[in-house]
Amino acid sequence: MILILSQRTIEPTTCRVMDWLRRLGADCFRLNLQDLEDNDGLCMELSNQDRRLHLTLDGQTVDLDAVRVVWFRRQGELMLQGLKGISRKNPLYGQMRDYMRREILGLREYLYAYLDDKAWLSHPDRGDVNKLQCLQTARRIGFDIPHTLVANRKRLLQEHRARHGAIIVKAINETYNFTLGEDGYATYTTLLDEERIERLDDALFPCLVQEALDKAYEIRVFYLNGACYSMAIFSQKDVQTSVDFRRYNLEDPNRTVPYRLPAELEDKVRRLMEAMALETGSLDIVKTKDGRWVFLEVNPVGQFEMVSLPCNYQLERKVAEFLIEKDRGYERKESKRA
Repeated sequence: MILILSQRTIEPTTCRVMDWLRRLGADCFRLNLQDLEDNDGLCMELSNQDRRLHLTLDGQTVDLDAVRVVWFRRQGELMLQGLKGISRKNPLYGQMRDYMRREILGLREYLYAYLDDKAWLSHPDRGDVNKLQCLQTARRIGFDIPHTLVANRKRLLQEHRARHGAIIVKAINETYNFTLGEDGYATYTTLLDEERIERLDDALFPCLVQEALDKAYEIRVFYLNGACYSMAIFSQKDVQTSVDFRRYNLEDPNRTVPYRLPAELEDKVRRLMEAMALETGSLDIVKTKDGRWVFLEVNPVGQFEMVSLPCNYQLERKVAEFLIEKDRGYERKESKRA
């Protein structure tokens, strides 16, 4: 049994990998984090005699002791269904939300611990990479990285801009989506020009700023078990996507093509992923107009459909085959123990 931990919101990559697993004859079960609070058959038992943990979802029941491989795809945000019908104006609303959140996270923590001896692809302990630590590791490996500053004073941003000519600001952790009524908002990498900096207060919330790279094109690399599948993104051809290609122009999408990294750069990618104990992940690299290869970041649970489909890499099948190989390896290991 291969267990896939994913999220309930739109996540087509999970579905496509599951299709390949079933086509290749593997048994798999999908559990979204949200199912822990909204599930038609959650049952955990601990006693002096035994422990038992099984889940029923959409009419399918799985005994988690039968699981041999776990793919931590994504976990998404909690839904906190127990808050339905409670007014946000209730003075206890915020405290009840925090309490319910801690309860579900405690349940999730136990689930991960219960499955800890299984074979994992992307463990949750390594699913959220610190960008600054990642940059530091990449620099040690030998990557060229952008000059980076974390500051909480306007004068420091002004000094950084004076030194580099142009700077961008980005999230220290991961991008975040906000909702206000029916409207949605997201954080993006943004150019900080002189006018924007001037409008800021002297004291700021800590922010991460970097030199703005003069890009020739961007490269998204999907890494899996030592192999690199790369794609060039010509984001500079469109003002909308030139600073952050995730500001997708759906009417006139960026041109994307399969790309082969130089062997030396692929070797650095492998060494970086090994240093961070990651078997898979999506990496962002920039090729500048003056010939630099600049590493930006790695996301252990990043999207790879955007690389798979236009480049015809069939990454969903490769992930499925790797999970099946892990399942066979786990079975062989258990047989030797017996």
